[in-house]
Amino acid sequence: MKIVYTGRADQRLFKEALGQTIGRLLEEDPDVLYLDADLMSCIGTAKLPGKTPRAIDCGIAECNMIGIAAGLATCGKIPFVVTYA
Repeated sequence: MKIVYTGRADQRLFKEALGQTIGRLLEEDPDVLYLDADLMSCIGTAKLPGKTPRAIDCGIAECNMIGIAAGLATCGKIPFVVTYA
């Protein structure tokens, strides 16, 4: 996985940039997983589950989602957890 910041301002909406970037990371690295708290339709990642089984909708259970991510990380996976703050 290689993420490079160029200093240019990205003109896309955040949800568009997030959905495209997560999708690219999932395609590039088999260890990357995307975890979501039932927000895929409003965050811009709704198309990911059809592309990969590594996009996991954990439902409205943010605390549980963090526990899942921690367990995946201890097994060598790279979880990307997305929810509102």
